[in-house]
This record gives sequence, C-alpha cells and structure tokens, in this order.
Amino acid sequence: MGRTRLPSAEKNKSPRRRGKYRPTVRKYTRPDGTILERWTIQFAAEVWKPQPDGNWEFVREYPRRRGESAKHCEEQMAEFIEEHNRYNVWLKENEYPHATKDQWRTQSVVTPTTIDSPRIELTPPVFTDVAQSLTPVFLDAVADEFMQSKRRYQNGKLVTLSATYMERVQVYVRSLGSLVNKPMNQISRQDIDLWFREYQQDHQQNTVNRLRGWFASFGEYAVACSYWTANLFASLPKVSAQRQEDKPTLTFQEIDKIWTEAASDANLAALFVLLRFGLRIGEALALTSECLNDDGSIRVKYNLSETPNDGEYIQSKNKMLPYLGSTKTRASASKVRIPKQWMPLLRQSLACAKPMIIKAFDDKNGPREHLFVVSNNKGICWRDESAKRGVNKLLDKVGVDISSKGHSLAHEPVNHIWRYTYCSELVALGANDTELQSLMRHTDANTSKQIYAQVRLEDKKLFDHYRKQVSTLHDYNQAIADMDEDRRAGINPLVVKKPVVTVTAPLSFSMTPGTPMPSLPKPKKGLGGIVDTDGYVKVDI
Repeated sequence: MGRTRLPSAEKNKSPRRRGKYRPTVRKYTRPDGTILERWTIQFAAEVWKPQPDGNWEFVREYPRRRGESAKHCEEQMAEFIEEHNRYNVWLKENEYPHATKDQWRTQSVVTPTTIDSPRIELTPPVFTDVAQSLTPVFLDAVADEFMQSKRRYQNGKLVTLSATYMERVQVYVRSLGSLVNKPMNQISRQDIDLWFREYQQDHQQNTVNRLRGWFASFGEYAVACSYWTANLFASLPKVSAQRQEDKPTLTFQEIDKIWTEAASDANLAALFVLLRFGLRIGEALALTSECLNDDGSIRVKYNLSETPNDGEYIQSKNKMLPYLGSTKTRASASKVRIPKQWMPLLRQSLACAKPMIIKAFDDKNGPREHLFVVSNNKGICWRDESAKRGVNKLLDKVGVDISSKGHSLAHEPVNHIWRYTYCSELVALGANDTELQSLMRHTDANTSKQIYAQVRLEDKKLFDHYRKQVSTLHDYNQAIADMDEDRRAGINPLVVKKPVVTVTAPLSFSMTPGTPMPSLPKPKKGLGGIVDTDGYVKVDI
C-alpha cells in the first residue's frame, strides 16, 4: 500500500465554504410571467482516490444535488451524509483498502448488516476508564442538542445563541477529529488526554482555556441526560488564562494626522467622530437618523451585519444583503454623548444620505426606509468590509503603520484600536471602574480595565489640566474633544505665560505741563512707576 494521507478532519482542519450544506434557489421568469425555482445544494466530502504517482490520497470534492424545494434538498443532504459516513467507517475498518466510493457500492463484503450498524467495534475497549453511555450516541449529535437547549434573553425575549458563538462551538467539536465518528461509550479518558495534548501544542493558551471550559460543561450535560455515566472532560488539566498582550493605541500626533486628512470628507469625518468615542465599526455604520437625539447625544441601537438574500423585499444579485441587527450586548444599546462642537459634523454627513430600504431586527411591519449618518459615496449603507478598506487606505496615506505596533491584522485598525485609545484616555482622565464600564458600554467592568485600558505615554500633567473640567459622566467626552481641539489650535495648557498686570493710581498732587517732576515716594520692592500724560502713575507688576 502506498503513501496514505488522512482526511483533513483527522488533522483538525475543515473547509469553510459559503453555501455548503445550505439550499440555495435561483428564480427565473417564464415568458408567461410565472416564476421557475431551481433549488440546489452543495456538499463537501473527501473521497479515497488513486493519484498519478500510484499512491492513494483523500481528495476533497464538492458534489451538487438539485431538488424541487429546500426540504427536498435537505433530504438529499441527509442521504448523502449517511452514505458517506458508512463509506468512511468501512475504510477505517478495512485499513483504507484501494477502493473508491463507486467500488465500495458494489463490494460484496459490505453486507446490509455491516452498513446498518456503522461505527461499532467488535473488540472490547482497550482501556478500563471508559465512560459508558446508555445508548450508542455520537458526540456531535449530543453537542447539537446541548447548544439547542441553551437560550439567552434579548430585548425581553428568549432567543437562541448568536450565530457567531454557534460557529465557534462547531469548530470546537470538529477539533476532536476522529473522536467525533466514535460512539461516546467507546471514548476513553486516554483518547481525550491524547487529543487535548495535541490541541494545546497548536493553539494559544486562552483558546485552550475556553475550549476546556466548554467541553467541561458539555460533559455535565451529557451525564445529566444519561448519555454518559462519567464526565471525562472534567479530568482535563486546567489551563489558566494568559495575560492579554498590550493593545495598540493611537498617539495624539497620529489622531491629528487622521483628522486633518478626513476633515474634507463629510462621511469620513462623521465616522471618525463616532470611532473617537468608542463605537464599534458596525455600530457606527448602522447609526440612522432616528438615533440622533435633540439633547446632543446618540442612541446606539443597531449593529450592521448581513442576511441571506431571499428576494423578500429587494431584488438584487447579491447573495447577502445588509441587515440592521441587534447590538453585541444589552449594555451596548445605550446613549453616547457627542460634544457640541462635533455634533454638526454628524448632521452634515446625514444631509448627504439617501433613503434606503433595509431590514432591521425590530421591524414589526416589514422592512422600511432608513437614512444613515455614515454613508458611502452613493449616499446609502456603507458596508463593513468597504468601510474598513477605506479607513485602512487613509491610514496608509497619512503614514500610520499599525504593524509597527505589533498588530498586523487588517481589521485591527478599524475595529478596536479606537476603543483601546478611548478607554485609555478615560483612565488617564480619572474615570473609575463604574464610569469606565458605562462609557465603554461593557457588561463586565473587568473587560474594560483589564483588556481595553492601556498605558498612555503622554505627560500626565496634560490630562490633569482637562481632568479639572470633569464633574459628571458626560463631561469625559467633552474633555476629550476639548483636548483635541486645543491641540490642533496650537494651545498647550502646560505652557503658562507670565501675566502683565497694569495698575493705575491717581497722584495726590497737581502739576503743570513743563514743570520738573517732584521726588516721589520710593516704590515698594518689585514695583516701578512712570508718570502718564494724564497725571497717573503706571505701575507694572
């Protein structure tokens, strides 16, 4: 047998392809005006094939199936996955023979009994510390059930977990590799320890800490539901969370360069005003006209995301459409005070916007028109990726290099470097933990002070000068704006000029013009006087 290259699932890798395992539809208009729908679904599978060099390797293929509806496509997907799982089990049980999937279908050795009972080993387990389950279930199925049982409150309603968190959990489960295709009653503690040691070598310490915590809670759920008699994940060694590395922040010189370059563009100026006060990029792009209040504040209400194009409210060739989703957390949906000298910049950018029909999470009567405070050059919604490219291009133009700060990720300058800068300035201005949590709109105060707050290298006396004008929570943003405006105007509060005070005092005697000046009393130390033409003595201090 030639060289064997195992499937990517056993190498802790998995493909991420848009549209995979998701039915898609294309609509065509017939000459008589009726609509023709063609549903298609795509799979991702690795099949055992011979190579030109004589070796056998796993090759990834993306077969497609067509159906009459989305349900029909999903049924075909279920049949395909079931058949493919039987094929993989047969390969493993026979030590990867030289047989393709088509040859496997015609194998006489594959009896219906073998096919109907996949993933069952005839030999007893090697290790004795195996958590026996009451029924032969698989770990990925229990994980799906565990995540579906979890709920969270959002806007007073009980909803499922976010799609981002569900994707992270799927990555956790796929990292188990071959253990996913093994019944839970045959997974031993030694198998889990071996997998965990390999995972630790390839991932960061904080990632390993989060993964261990999730699997520990998953094991408790499996035991509570009688899928397992013992939680084997609880025996994994504990991994302490590593201290977060120093986050990049913008210096005053870099902020001034960015502001000078963006001042000529109304949309960019409005975007940097919002980023300056800690808004996330999605929150800034999702700010609409109804979010501007008359009291000089804004209401963070939406977060710009995407939704599949189902043709319900807009006809577009794009597969994904912009969507006004809810904020990241409930604490994120709050008011943000905008200084009075910068609020007109938001109004000016709003005047360039054009109405756009877009779907929002709180629209009860369907999608409606929205005016965006920060829009693109066409006056409509500025998409997230396009805005990031525009900001990164501006940073390159003014010479602000984020990679020199130790972070070369393309999304870092736009997403959070502004929040790190904002939080660090709040700490320098004297904000306590409660004020920091409120201004940063965080659910946990530790997130603000342990992750976002960084050390500022500027002179502390500069912040002390503006700290004196902070008396309420809303004065912090005003102090930051005054600090920026004074710096751009060339005003340095640390340089104090010695004042010249002029004191005038009437003389106690009269003089006629041309008469010599009589002797005056010796002035006090530090004072000097001259006689004015009006008969007054001018004294400089």
